[in-house]
Amino acid sequence: MAAVLRITDRTSNDGRHRVEVVWQDGQAVRRVAESSFDYRVGNLEAERIRWYLEEYPEFPADPGPSLAA
Repeated sequence: MAAVLRITDRTSNDGRHRVEVVWQDGQAVRRVAESSFDYRVGNLEAERIRWYLEEYPEFPADPGPSLAA
């Protein structure tokens, strides 16, 4: 079994976030961390974060590095 990192972010109706991080390394090691917090970002900031996490790692060519900075 390959190592797996799973990050889950759920937002409740009142805007509170609950993030769970699970690390599973084979069948022997499984670690879980969870946190709940208030954090609000606007649509533009949310889109920039999404781009950085999802698209930039796959397409790091120009102008990506200057946008990521």
